Parts: sequence; structure tokens; C-alpha cells
Amino acid sequence: MSSMGVRGATPVGTGNRNAVVDLVRLTAVGMVVLLHWISPVITVANGAVKAGIAFSGPVTWVATWFLQVMPLVFIAGGFVNTAGVDATVRKGQSAVTFLARRARRLVTPTLPLVGICAALATAGSLLGQPAIAIVGDQAANPLWFLAVYLVVVALAPLMVRLHDRFGLAVPAVLTLAVAAVDTYRFATVGLSGPAGMLGDVSLVLVWVTVHQLGIVLARGGLARFGDRGLLAVAGVAVAGIVALIVFGPYPPAPIGLPDVPVSNLAPPTVLMVLLGIAQVALLARCTPWLERRLGGARTRKVLQRGNSTLMTVYLWHIPAALLVAGVCLLAPELLLPQPGAAWWSSRPMWLLACGLVLFALVKWLRHCETGERENRRSGPVSAPLIVLGTVAAAFGLHEIFLHGLDLAAQDAAGAWRGVLALGVGAVLLRAAERATSSSAS
Repeated sequence: MSSMGVRGATPVGTGNRNAVVDLVRLTAVGMVVLLHWISPVITVANGAVKAGIAFSGPVTWVATWFLQVMPLVFIAGGFVNTAGVDATVRKGQSAVTFLARRARRLVTPTLPLVGICAALATAGSLLGQPAIAIVGDQAANPLWFLAVYLVVVALAPLMVRLHDRFGLAVPAVLTLAVAAVDTYRFATVGLSGPAGMLGDVSLVLVWVTVHQLGIVLARGGLARFGDRGLLAVAGVAVAGIVALIVFGPYPPAPIGLPDVPVSNLAPPTVLMVLLGIAQVALLARCTPWLERRLGGARTRKVLQRGNSTLMTVYLWHIPAALLVAGVCLLAPELLLPQPGAAWWSSRPMWLLACGLVLFALVKWLRHCETGERENRRSGPVSAPLIVLGTVAAAFGLHEIFLHGLDLAAQDAAGAWRGVLALGVGAVLLRAAERATSSSAS
């Protein structure tokens, strides 16, 4: 993939890779990991383990908007998926072939996480060890992203086709749809009421919209705005966020905080779309400058290597922190200080310990991700198996996110449903590959 179609940009990339997108993905996942590691406060009181968030207040509210990078992840995904769809079309292959390649690479790395954490959480529950059982809930938290992203990937060929026909009208209509769902939800259940099915609709609709911005970026659809125009687009989007917070019903922070119990992320609101618009405009504006500095072969190699295990890093960064916290529970008075100067001074060692544990986990499990990249097949695929496998896996991941991985908890039915559906999805996707191998031979 060459440049992003921004005026004055120069091509930087090899094959279907783009150095700027690789940098965006690496930075975004790194920011997610850092925030998840540095924000929790773990304390022990009367033998009970409690976890909270270290930060709150108006300054934190503003800072979290600058640190919220999830829209960038979907924007980068839209860019990469556009390249993948184009490559599939050039080879004369179907949209199902594109989905087959992506789905296996997304689902396979989740299987060790689900298996190991489900075993630990269930054992902890059966043995009456809540500090171990909580692993099931915490490890399941990041899986919402994969559930949604599988749906987004399945829709990518259609969304690329829609962009090629209707251009910027597609994200415009999608944004209006997101705003309409928000309006209906606020009018019926309120800001803090149970979102139910409306929450699932928002979850898919918001991130499909933000993913569409990545398709626009890949197609060069922002080049027409010019440098000043891109800054104006970002400014208008930011002004919209501020206005909807100050004059509207929207929470002041993108994530849940001690003093902001309702967030703009769960379920996502139109503010996430506006943030994505601001981010994609600024990214397009900075692309020429970034491409000039990422043109070296060594830089591209480092970025490509860092991107090769991003999924494993994302999946295992919370279990890594839980392992460190478990060790700290052996001497909580010393290793888990109360919030204050001692807590801040312990952060560097805490981050270092989490980083070392994550490094070991990634080194052990990276083959689950890189193996899927290396074992691509180019023959025909079994469309029913791929579609059913993707649907089952997405449903399973969503159920695990909602109900956790403790198979002996009160909510065990939902956890079992998720684990079994994910397993069925993985088997179907594997069966589709075997069917491909048989037909190719």
C-alpha cells in the first residue's frame, strides 16, 4: 500500500503495508496497555482485595479525551482492510476468501487465553478463592473489541464497495444513524439505564462508522480538504464533542471513572464518531511529515515486527498485570501501597514487572498469531463454514465479554455459552481450511 492519498505525501510501504498505519496501530495498542496498567489501584482491607481507578476530576476528564485511541485502532483497521479487499479483488477471489483470512487470524490467538483463564477462574471459584476467580472477568474485558471487529471485518468488502460508489455520504449517513440511536436510547432508558439491545446496536454501528473513516483515508478521500481544511474538520469535530457534553446529555469523559460512572464507550456514543473524525483528520494532516520520517528500511522493519504480535499483546496485557498483582498480594503492605506518594513511586517498578511478564507471555504464545499470518491459503473456501464460524466466534466472544470466564459462577450459563460458541466457531473455521486443502489437492 502506498501513501494515504494526502496531498504532498510520498509512498512509504512494502506490499500491502503502510508505515504510518503500522505506527498508529503500535502506538494505539501501546497506549491501551499503558493506561490499563497504570490506572488501577489495588488495595487489601480486612482480607478483601479491592480494585479502583487512580484518577478522577475535571483534569482527568479532559486528559482521557486526548488519550482515547480506540477510534484510531478502527481507523487503522479500515485502512488495512481496504488494502486486503483490493488485493482479494485483484486476485479474482470472493469476499468470503477475504473473511476467511482475517477471521482465523483474529480467532485463533484467543483460544489459549480463553482456555487458560477459564480454567484458572473456575478453579478459583470452586476452591473459594475470589482473588483467582476474578481472572475470568478481567481477562474477558478486552474481548469486546474482537467480537465487534469480526463483524466489522465481515462487512468490510461491502463497506469498501459502498464508499467507491457513494464516497463521504456513507460515513455521513452512518453518523446520523448513530445520533438517532443515541437519541432514542436517551429518550427511552435514559443515560444510565440498561441499554440492552440498543447497546449492541450502538456497539456495531459506532465502530462500523469509525472503520469507514479508515476506508475514506485509504481511498484518499480527505485529500480534497487540504491542510487547513483538515484542521478545520478536526476543530469542528472537537467543538461538537464539547457542545454535546456542555449542552447535551453526554458524559464528560470517554471512559468510566470514579466520578463519571457512565461513559461514552460502553456503549459507545456519537462522541466516539466525532473523536474518530478529529483523529482521522489530524492523521491525514500529519501523514506527509510522518512518511518522510518513516521511510528507512530499518524503521519499517521495526514497525512490522512490532505489529506482528499486537493481538497477543492486547489479549495478554491484563493477565500479565493480574499475575504481578497476585505476587504483590503475598506482601500487600509493602507491594500494594495506598494512593499517594508511595503509590506513585512504585509505578515504575510496577510497569517494569508487568512488561517483563507480558514479554514472557508473548514469547511463549506469539506463534498462535504469527502462525496464522504464515499459513495463508489462496484456494477456494467453504463459504457456509466461514460465515457460520465467524458468526459463532463473534457471538461467543461477546458472551464471554458479558459473562466472564468463570464456569462455576452464578452467571455460569452465559460463560459456558460463550466458550462453547467460540469453540464451535474455531472448529468451523478450521474445517473450512481443511475443506480448502481437500479441494486444492
